[in-house]
Amino acid sequence: MLNGAIVLWDNHPPLIDQETFFRTFNYLSKVGLTGDENIHYVPTQQNARPTLDEKRPVERPLCAGMIVGQDAGVWRNVGCNWTASLQHYTYVLWTKNSSEYQWGKKASTIDAEIERVVQQR
Repeated sequence: MLNGAIVLWDNHPPLIDQETFFRTFNYLSKVGLTGDENIHYVPTQQNARPTLDEKRPVERPLCAGMIVGQDAGVWRNVGCNWTASLQHYTYVLWTKNSSEYQWGKKASTIDAEIERVVQQR
């Protein structure tokens, strides 16, 4: 990049495949690679209560609002819940009717694995 413009594309071997890169990029950036509005931007929505998060003994999960999972073949957002009895956050994939969940995992365990994979790359 020179003076805010990309002058040489594909100048090193990719760390991840292009499809994964752009899917992630579109979740995170309002602006495209050319500086124009990113029409594929998909902002994440986090339903958090900052005042409650401040009182909790652990930080809010790193990937809250950025994980998806499949329920009956449909991609759904994975929620982030505070488990007061265990004093930790949990990622939970709720079913379509929200009366039960497909799976739940301790958020710090998932975040640690994501950090490990990113650092390896």
